[in-house]
Amino acid sequence: MKPSYKTLSLFLLLCLVFITNTCLSKDPTSLVRISSPFQDLWLFSNIRLPRLLLAMLTGAGYGLTGLLLQTYLRTPLADANLIGLGSFAALGTLIGLAIGIQNSALLILCACFCTLLIPIFYHYFLQHRIGQTFLVLMGLCLTTFVQGLVSLLIYIIHQNFPLSEMLFWLFGSFGFHTLDDVMLILPPLTIGFLLLFHKRQQYNFLCLSNESIFASGIQLGPLGLRLVLGCTLILGPIIAMTGLIGFIGIGVPHVIRLLYHKPPSHLMIPCMIAGAILCLVADMLVRLLPLSYEINVGIFIALINAPVFIHLLWSRSHA
Repeated sequence: MKPSYKTLSLFLLLCLVFITNTCLSKDPTSLVRISSPFQDLWLFSNIRLPRLLLAMLTGAGYGLTGLLLQTYLRTPLADANLIGLGSFAALGTLIGLAIGIQNSALLILCACFCTLLIPIFYHYFLQHRIGQTFLVLMGLCLTTFVQGLVSLLIYIIHQNFPLSEMLFWLFGSFGFHTLDDVMLILPPLTIGFLLLFHKRQQYNFLCLSNESIFASGIQLGPLGLRLVLGCTLILGPIIAMTGLIGFIGIGVPHVIRLLYHKPPSHLMIPCMIAGAILCLVADMLVRLLPLSYEINVGIFIALINAPVFIHLLWSRSHA
């Protein structure tokens, strides 16, 4: 099948999952359960629709950034959490809670400010031409350090802020947001996507040796800064809204590579669509599980998709 047909099939699958998600539910926010033309429709527009939109934006953001970070760092296990973006965003949000900020806009700005430290830090080392292996190891050290700070903040502020709400946010969820919240994160997300799609053909050269990259005239410093800055503008607001949701940035690019066998610039849109599909399906399943409570989508994605990803890698290694 041609790559364009595969992408079209993914898009049609996304539309099908979106429609199915709007119609299936145990609560009155489902379209098929609407009985009143005003009240239930208001519930759908203000509860279900923001959740669906946030799930799609989250999946698209994680899928795209995971692909590009794996390409740039030349490691199949790279994602936002590996280089510290997720931890810094979590730290920024918890700092906002610690100082008493309850407004979501200020929380997002606080999280973005902390994550913006990462691109500056990495750009400093890129200008000195430090290898990608060192960058990955430094990212792991930063992530461990920041996770310690996050745990310390939770311990400090749990007296003044409900511990259950903090843990609920850290485990990842698309619920309890409005359309205003979704519109709030659109500007930084739009700028981030534009930065990543700008001169996207340059990402194909990252699959070559360093000598070939230098011979092509591409400067790794500006490219790396634009890439990590774009990832920051996308993932900072998303994590501030949804909490920490792992695996998407690692698993989705691998599946898309198996389907397409194309260079990175051709995989960006398919990774966004596949990430959105994954988040929508996960959100639909956690709401339909026959339980008295709803499992956080971050926990569900980790429990279900990690074994599937291991099976794919095992099958590929023995193919």
